[in-house]
Order: sequence, then C-alpha cells, then structure tokens
Amino acid sequence: MADVVVPEDLREYELMVILSPDLTDPELKAKVQELKGVLTQHGGKILAQELTPIRDFAYRIKKYDRGFYVTFHFSYPQEFVNELEKIIRIEMGVVRHLLLVCPKNYEFKGLMVYAEEAEGMRLKEMEEKKAKEQADMDRRSRPARPAARPEKPEQDTSGKEIPASKPVEQPVGKKEAPVPHVREVKPELNKVDEQLKAILDNPDIQL
Repeated sequence: MADVVVPEDLREYELMVILSPDLTDPELKAKVQELKGVLTQHGGKILAQELTPIRDFAYRIKKYDRGFYVTFHFSYPQEFVNELEKIIRIEMGVVRHLLLVCPKNYEFKGLMVYAEEAEGMRLKEMEEKKAKEQADMDRRSRPARPAARPEKPEQDTSGKEIPASKPVEQPVGKKEAPVPHVREVKPELNKVDEQLKAILDNPDIQL
C-alpha cells in the first residue's frame, strides 16, 4: 500500500466497531456507509477499511454472542476526536467500539490478517510441541549403554580366588638402580681365577 500523506493538523487512528448480528445485508451496508460519513467529517479521510463476516464472541457482550466487525484506518483532527467517540457510542447504536491512536509509520492489517497470523503461530507451536515429544520418545527408546565390567579375579589351582593384581606404581622422580649385566660381572671373575691359579703354580708358596 502506498504511503499516505497526512496533513499536520490530522492524526491517524484505527477504529473497530461491532455491529448487531440481526442486521440484514442492506442494513449492514447502510450502517457502514453511515460510519464512513461520520469519519470523514471535519476533513477526516478513510485510509483503509475491512468488514469481517459475522464472528462468535469469546463472551457475551450486552445481549449478543456474535456480531459483525468493521475496522477503519483513518485520519482525523485531534480536536474533534472526543465528539467523534460520543457520536459512535450514542448515536450509531454499535454493540462495542475501540478507538486507538496509530503510531508513526503504522501499517493497517485488519482483523482477518491478525487472525491468520495467530492461527499460523498456533500451528507452529503445535508442530514444535509434537517434535519435542517425538524427540523425548526416541531418547527413551534407545538401549542403555552396558556398565563397565569389573576386572575378573585370578584363580589358583586350589579353586580359591586370588585378588586381581594391581600394577605397582613407581614413585614420581625416583629411578631404580640398574641391574648389572652379566657381561660386566664375568671379566672380574676371570681375573680372580687367574690370580688363584698363579698362587697355586708358584713353588715358593706352600699350602
């Protein structure tokens, strides 16, 4: 919708009225035209309008359980707004009305658009709830992970259980003395053998 230039002495409003469900089609059209005539007084201008088919109320209003909704987006002089509301409430014979000041750059949608958006949000919430419930069911149906098996104790030949051996922990920073290799010990033994043989072979030594 193209931007509407509103004179500085006018302000934008939105008016919603509920009309009696007992009105015939000709009477309903005549009532809407009468409302438009009131809103265009004093230089007012209709910017957008919507006539909603008969709808049920959430609760009873006066003696009615349903009614026709008519919504107008219009510009009107601020100084005559109180007089306008008085005419609508007393002289127009509407069941209920609501007059709101529109914020700057307001975009008119109408009751039907709001109803469609609300229905879309409701369906989205239902889909999200269904997906969450399905995810919960899938998580509950998954098999549980088996618990870690304890280490099986060893058994000796007599049938008695021997506690499972535990690895010996070495102190941190302490090193064990290296075990001397056989090749390092053998040369020393050979030297001792040679000395003993020399003593036995010496004729000056008597045993």
